[in-house]
Amino acid sequence: HYVVINLRQGGKVISTKETKGASGSNAVWNAPFLFDLPAGDIIRLPLVFEFVVMQGRLYTKSSALGRVLIGCEGPEAGQQHWKEMCNRGQVETARWHTLQPDTL
Repeated sequence: HYVVINLRQGGKVISTKETKGASGSNAVWNAPFLFDLPAGDIIRLPLVFEFVVMQGRLYTKSSALGRVLIGCEGPEAGQQHWKEMCNRGQVETARWHTLQPDTL
């Protein structure tokens, strides 16, 4: 398993990163990743991080196990995590999220 991390602005992917593979049914990815953010107040910009958990090595719709959205366009837990990240500056912010069905 691995995770594709998309930075979306207004629904459009503006940058993508990918984790290394991890195995097991309870895989954990604990790696930092850096994105260049657009100019402006990030709390007010329509930004969202989309984490797509993938099975296998090919990026196809059928290999997506689920996803997590963190940002202003995400579910309540994703919005809270986003606000915490923005308020803490350049301090790591970790939180568990429930994997949602892949629907994008």
